Formats: sequence, C-alpha cells, structure tokens
Amino acid sequence: MRTLPLMAAGLLAATLLTSPTAYAASETCQGQPATIVGTPSQYGLIGTEGPDVVVTNGALGVKTLGGDDLVCVTDEPGRRLGVTLDTGPGDDVVDGTFTLADIEAVLGSGSDTYSGSPARDQVVTGDGSLDNEQDIVSSGVGTSATNAGDQVRSGSRGVPNSDVLVLGGIGSEVLWSGPMAAGARLDVGPNSTLVPDLGAGDVSIDAASGTMTTDGVQTLAWTGPFTSFTLFATVAPRSLELTGSDRDEFVYTSFTDGDGRQRYDLGAGDDTVLSPDGAGGAGSRYAGGAGEDDIELWAGDRLDLDLASGKLEMRQDGRAVKGRFNGFETSRLGAQRVEILGTKRADEIRFYACRATVRGRGGKDDIASYRTGEDGYLLDCDARKSGIKIYGDGGRDTIGGSRGKDLLVGGTGRDIINGNANRDTCSGEKLKSCEIKRR
Repeated sequence: MRTLPLMAAGLLAATLLTSPTAYAASETCQGQPATIVGTPSQYGLIGTEGPDVVVTNGALGVKTLGGDDLVCVTDEPGRRLGVTLDTGPGDDVVDGTFTLADIEAVLGSGSDTYSGSPARDQVVTGDGSLDNEQDIVSSGVGTSATNAGDQVRSGSRGVPNSDVLVLGGIGSEVLWSGPMAAGARLDVGPNSTLVPDLGAGDVSIDAASGTMTTDGVQTLAWTGPFTSFTLFATVAPRSLELTGSDRDEFVYTSFTDGDGRQRYDLGAGDDTVLSPDGAGGAGSRYAGGAGEDDIELWAGDRLDLDLASGKLEMRQDGRAVKGRFNGFETSRLGAQRVEILGTKRADEIRFYACRATVRGRGGKDDIASYRTGEDGYLLDCDARKSGIKIYGDGGRDTIGGSRGKDLLVGGTGRDIINGNANRDTCSGEKLKSCEIKRR
C-alpha cells in the first residue's frame, strides 16, 4: 500500500512557535484591512479567538484559532515556500489564489470556504473527529511539478457529508467519508483518484455512471473522470464490486481481512488491478475486458488457474474458494503453491511461489518466476529452495526461472530459456544459466 499524507492539527501545533502578532494597515484580504500580517519564513503566525483578517506574507506556519477568520495566503516576493495552515473552529474563508506555493490546510470545525492555489493543495475539511458541517473547496490548476494534484480529505465515517468539492486540476485525490447529503457536490478533473470509506456492507462502484452504492442505496455521486480507485480497509466489505468505463483505469485494493467477495469488471481501456496482499473470497471475479489489461494478485495458500476456461480456485486460511478470471493480457500471480494453465494464444505470465507448475499450452508465451524482496513477507520459503516447473508447450516461448533448482522445458518451437540462479534443468534451443541440459 502506498502511504497517504496526514495533515493533523497536532502535527501543525508542534511546529508552531509563539511570536508577536504583526499589523500592517496597508495589507488587505478580499478588500478587508488585515488585522494580522505575517513575516517571510515565519513559523508561528498566531491569530486570536475572535474573527481575524490574516495576510500570511510568506509565513510558513499559520494558526488562526477560533472565530470566523478570513485568510489570504501570499508569498514572500521572489520566493514560493509551502505553508501549513490551521484555521481552527469557526466559519472560515481561505483564499490561496495569490500564492504559487503548496498549501497544507486543516479547516477545522465550522462551515469553511477554501479557494486553492495554482500549486498543490492538501486540505482536510474537518477537525479530524466529527465533520458534519458543509465545507466548500474549489481549485483550478492544482498540479505540481511532479504532476501530483490536490488532495482533499472530506467527511467522517457514517456522518452525512454535505461538502462541495470542485477540483478542476489534473490528478486530484479525494478521500471521501460518509454518505453524500443533500446539497453536496463532487466534481473532479482528469486522472483523479477516489479513496472512498467503504464500510462493511455490499459496496458497488460504477466508474462509467460516477456512482457508489452501499447495500443498494446510493451513497456517492460525482462528475468528472475518476480513473484511479484506491480501495482499502482493515476489514473488507461484505462484497465489493467495481464496474469500469472505457477509460484506462487503475484499481488498488488492500484489506487486512479480505474474506469478502470482490468483483472487478473493468470494461474497455487499458486497465490495471493491483491486489498484492489478498484476493477476494468465494465468488470473486476478475475480468479485464477489452484493451491491454494487467493484474497483480496474491491468492494465499494455493492458486489453481486455467486461463483458457477462466476457472479460478484459491485456498485461503484452509478454505477453498472458487471464482472467475479472464481478460488480462499480463498477469503477476502469487501463492504458496501455484498451478497455472495458459491458453493457445500468447500469454504473459509472472508468478511468485514456493512451489509452482506452469504450462503455457500454445502460443508465443512469456513465462517467468518473478519474486521480489517485497514478496518475502508473504512466502514462507527461502527463494533458493523453491520448486519451480515451467513448460512452454507449443510456440516460440521465453521462459525465466527462479533462484531455486528449476525444471524449465520449452517444448515444440524455438524457445529461449534463462535458468537464473542455482542448478537448473532446461530444454530449449537457446539456453542461459542452465547447468543440466535435458533433451
């Protein structure tokens, strides 16, 4: 799993140092005279418990405390240093359109309004516990030199969420919690990522229609192209379905307890599914659809897969579960024990296992054992003691072995075989790192 940035108020408070309040009558914010003006590179620009009008003027750490505050984030002339902002309780207004720097903002309790900068903004709309008031967040360009868009964390689990998020930039990320309430709105720009709070029920996400339902009730709707979905929780939902669109989509899933049924029908487009630490339970389905699709899937104790028929069987925690699998041009599959049968077409198969038998059947196959250092916490064997057998069968195949003592047989056709480490037994026309040649 990748790590999501946290902008907790506690972290901000730890970096703020008390300093005298600065005043400058010439500074204004949205036409109002400033009551507090920062100094360049200042940590600890502190407001009052009443309403403040703040111009940051290049200050790096700002905390406005209580009251209905108005904050204009501005730069030190000639410099663009990021600013960390905590507006505290109250109905606050933050205007970031004057700065070219990144902003990290915690808006706190109250109904707040935030206008983003042209750089990358990271915004938490609530106070980190209970967020039940409407906040309005808007941004335009919202993309940095690294192509990381704005990130907005909105709502609280189980609490109706009436926030209005209009994110027009490229590559925004929205972490949405709570069922969408009346008056709420979620608009995003291209290549955006949705990280929804899934809950424990039956969850269905439709990328084409821009909706999510929980137990048959619509809980979220959006406009604009979410093309990436990050789906994670400690406990998986009872069931999880995602229906793709004709766009290129990326789906990442991670559940500590992954017994729930998972079904992915990705549709057209060149799609990717990453489920590196646990496949779904009984009745799960993985369908790539049209386009060039790839998948990474960890199955648990055992994986038996027939790519031609789509039959999938996994053994997880001593239980056998059956599912369906089809439509992926590239696969990286893992389990303690793996058995895979290819198709008569060209298959690209990567796998990691302690014991494996893989047959390409027909076609120009590319089959290889592919174990990385990150797989060590899943597999309970030393890579040098793994038992891997790969049979290319018909076609001009390319076969790659593991660090163990492998049996690698190309079959008919002119095959290329690389045994890699250890003493491998190989049969093929072009051999590399093969200590024992088999006819």
